[in-house]
Amino acid sequence: MATRPPYLLTLRMLLRLRSHAPALPDSGLTLLESLVAIVIVAITLATITPPIFLATATRIQSRRAEQANQIAQGEVDRIRTLVERQDYTLNTIPTAAGTDIQAVAAPGGVNPTLLMSAGQCGNTRYPPTNPTAPVPADQLIRVDVDGDCTPEYAMQVFRTQGCIPNEFASSVTPPAPFAFDIGVRVYSYTPGQSRGYGTQRASLKLTGGRNDLSVNDNRLNPLQTLYTRAVRPNSRSSMECATRDANPAPPPPPTPNP
Repeated sequence: MATRPPYLLTLRMLLRLRSHAPALPDSGLTLLESLVAIVIVAITLATITPPIFLATATRIQSRRAEQANQIAQGEVDRIRTLVERQDYTLNTIPTAAGTDIQAVAAPGGVNPTLLMSAGQCGNTRYPPTNPTAPVPADQLIRVDVDGDCTPEYAMQVFRTQGCIPNEFASSVTPPAPFAFDIGVRVYSYTPGQSRGYGTQRASLKLTGGRNDLSVNDNRLNPLQTLYTRAVRPNSRSSMECATRDANPAPPPPPTPNP
């Protein structure tokens, strides 16, 4: 009897083992399973994306509102410090714009020669060192908060006529008022923007400071408004102004009909 070669015996054994091995399932996903997975991922993204965008936009608006508040508060503090130190003139305080601080009209445009910035931005620095005239109340002062000399905000600064004590009322050159109201409005600003301006504080509902009360109103409303009072301290004249404020003069009688 012929002897079989060893390699044939080995091959026969491997074939027997292969025939008794369990069949492996096909790898991969079916087309239906892939479509279901795509639909689930799409629904998940559609659910979580809007809250993410809303949270991001709200955080940005809150940060802008906080920066606007810091700008307005800083300007109010600067003016009140000048008055408390009695180191001010008519040229270093805002321009008078009526008697009712909250009724002052919105700005009409931007002052192109002034920029308040933390950086070195030439000779347009606000406040100017030796001003020869106050900044008009109807002009916006550009504000750069990051020192790159590009403004991100603009502010309107104004005051009431204020109180001048009786002893100076007849002077040829009356002094700066001893007491007056200060108003500061801070707007979002983009160089070259052509929108008009409003006076009511903007609603921070993802509007970028724009008035969202009417689709026909294209005005830009302030992100922050501050109104306060500055009073010259520790003088008899200041007390006179304080008393006058507490007891305002009665309105003039109506003109009789002819």
